[in-house]
Amino acid sequence: MIQAVRKNGSLFFSSGNNTYHERGIQAMRELDTALTPEQKNMVRQVVASLEIEDMHPSEENIRMLEDLAAGRKSVEQVIEELDRKYKA
Repeated sequence: MIQAVRKNGSLFFSSGNNTYHERGIQAMRELDTALTPEQKNMVRQVVASLEIEDMHPSEENIRMLEDLAAGRKSVEQVIEELDRKYKA
């Protein structure tokens, strides 16, 4: 069952243990198909936590989380990429 909840003027949808901001729903539907169900759940939980705090991850951020969950990148690699992107 999906519930809609309005918090601080934003609309959130809750399904089971997962909560999504209205803008994050499409990105969550398109999670990397190579991830295991456990890895997908980890990514969903991080995104839900960010959404609840009114921090809405972009599709690029979600892809980085997928890379971390799948072991394709280390935390250090992601930090280096973000440093290069934002310090340029």
